[in-house]
Amino acid sequence: KNRITLKVRKIRPYEFDCCSRWERQDDKGKWERMPDDVSVTIQKALAVGKTSVEYQKHKFDLVGNIQTNKDTQAAKPIRKVQIDPANDVPVKWEPKAYWEYEDDNGEWQPMSDGACEAIQQTLETGEESAT
Repeated sequence: KNRITLKVRKIRPYEFDCCSRWERQDDKGKWERMPDDVSVTIQKALAVGKTSVEYQKHKFDLVGNIQTNKDTQAAKPIRKVQIDPANDVPVKWEPKAYWEYEDDNGEWQPMSDGACEAIQQTLETGEESAT
């Protein structure tokens, strides 16, 4: 049986999709939907690996999940929620692990869903290699 060894890396599970949005917590503790342009700005920042982004009069801490008003310094929690596109209501979301491999030219290429699942299962079971 031939073995191939690849250099792989796990990438952040942020991607643009139709089934998620960002919310902020109001002063009474209720979660409210952020405008679509704010959600898109946050998603774009996450997609390129930024840990914070400024948009209009707010700064968003994408590690601590905090929105801060730049004028008043008032801070509010933020969160990403997965939604059911048919009903536009939040559903439970489990981030998926995505993996890439380095090709012969030193470029990172996405791995198939099956390969990602095999790697994740290997890590969870403590096996030495994925098949």
